[in-house]
Amino acid sequence: TGALAQLHIPETLQDSLLARLDRAPRLREVAQLGSVLGREFAYDMISALAGIEEEMLQRGLGQLVVDELLYQRGRPPRSRYLFKHALIQDAAYQSLLKRTRQQYHERAAKLLEDRFPEVASTQPELVAHHYTEANNPAQAIAYWHRAGMAAASKSANVEAIDQFHRALGLVAALPDMRERAERELDLQTALGAALFATKTWNHPDIGRTYARVSELCRQLGDHSRGFTALRALYLHHLHLLEMEKAQHFAEEGLRMAERLADAARLLWAHVALGQTLYYQGNLDPALPHFRRGFEMFDPNMQFPDWPGAHPGVQCQFWPMLISWMLGYPDRSLDELRAALRSAETLGHPLTLAWVLCHAALVHIFRHEPPAADCAGRALKICEENRIAQFHAFALCANGWALCASGKREEGLAQIGQGVDAYGVGTSQHIVLAMQADAQLAIGKPEAALESAAAGLKAVEKMGGAPLGAELWRLKGEALLGGAGTVSEAETAMQHGIDVARRQNAKSWELRGAMSLARLRQQQGRPQEAAALLAPILGWFTEGFDTADLKEAKTLLDKVTEPAIAAEG
Repeated sequence: TGALAQLHIPETLQDSLLARLDRAPRLREVAQLGSVLGREFAYDMISALAGIEEEMLQRGLGQLVVDELLYQRGRPPRSRYLFKHALIQDAAYQSLLKRTRQQYHERAAKLLEDRFPEVASTQPELVAHHYTEANNPAQAIAYWHRAGMAAASKSANVEAIDQFHRALGLVAALPDMRERAERELDLQTALGAALFATKTWNHPDIGRTYARVSELCRQLGDHSRGFTALRALYLHHLHLLEMEKAQHFAEEGLRMAERLADAARLLWAHVALGQTLYYQGNLDPALPHFRRGFEMFDPNMQFPDWPGAHPGVQCQFWPMLISWMLGYPDRSLDELRAALRSAETLGHPLTLAWVLCHAALVHIFRHEPPAADCAGRALKICEENRIAQFHAFALCANGWALCASGKREEGLAQIGQGVDAYGVGTSQHIVLAMQADAQLAIGKPEAALESAAAGLKAVEKMGGAPLGAELWRLKGEALLGGAGTVSEAETAMQHGIDVARRQNAKSWELRGAMSLARLRQQQGRPQEAAALLAPILGWFTEGFDTADLKEAKTLLDKVTEPAIAAEG
């Protein structure tokens, strides 16, 4: 029930309604008591609240029914009453003096606690409302908090958010400064969890809420919840693509976890730092954090309030991507199999879906058929478990696999659907790279150029990214395919090679070198083609059965003989 005193009723209508109640003072009092209880109320409740003889109460209620001000269902003491119109309830409610109204609400709240504990337990928001209107903020806050937690436990998070906000609106009325801070911290923490369940992680409400949680934790010296706030702020800024801020909060989290000597939190902090570095394209610095996290991992570790994929398994699946990019395709495949085993053993659908998405990505990098199986399984798990956050990525991976199998239009449509659904995020440049690659494969260079350009824009916002080099190469291939000039294509391809070298991303460097070497071959410049390919191909010590290395070896053989002849 809302605060009826805030509603406005035309004076003439209110006078008319009050005139009908003024026939007897007791009649008016009964109506006023009923209005405090709500639009609908039970006989046993108004009887306990009124404190008047049963016969007199029943006569008053009966007269209100005869006067068509109330509807009645059942017979006392099991009867229930409903004001015929909300305006009648409003008129009775507003006729009460403010102090009297507060006293009635206080009595109603205490009555629910003492005489109707089952109602107070199952409908804490009702008690909260009465204490709010009674101007008893301490009790009102406690019950709004309880109501919000009950709603959140049933996944009614929108309702929970409203109830936490109601409680927060009363915190300023608490007299003691420390109590104010403690109650607000409890509420802001609970609000943050409900927001995480209903909003995208980059939503401004999440940033505001956890910034306040962090500030309150500093005031109160609460390091445990302070760590939770740092973790939330890290995720918030990561998904805003504000990588420097994300890294700052990850580093703060690592320092706090070390002070707390908490292994699970320390593992998370290493995952967060590794993930941030990975998304910035800092592959070599990222890898030790995942290795350190995996060394610390114990299968019995608990991560009860972690909102994403299991941190222990993340220590396995991020390295499989990095290993491929650094030029270790066989090691990457071993790590992929280990990560899948861990995720399947864990039995956590969200974690398994995310590992399968990244396993599909590794197979896409390798241009291998298992991409279809991994992507299809990920898509199915996301749909069966309503895992919205990974569904778009799985759609793109599955679409790429469809294109590779010959179902080009169907696959391209699915990738487009996934890219649109994904929107802005840390993997936006990755899904756009998948789209550009598929568009090139079916002869759509203009569309591929548009996708690659959008991906590079996301890379620029992030200050670097793991697929930045590949996007430059794809842009070059699109330009060469008819969407631009040869000179523009050369510049883009060379830029991709330069990015790969800065990142020490040998697999991307090899792929970029192949693209530019093919162009040099077509231009009749075999020596330059061989000079591009020979050093990077000679670097590799494994993965010789992969498509890229076999293609690079074939291309090098083709350009070597003409290059030697040209030198002779």
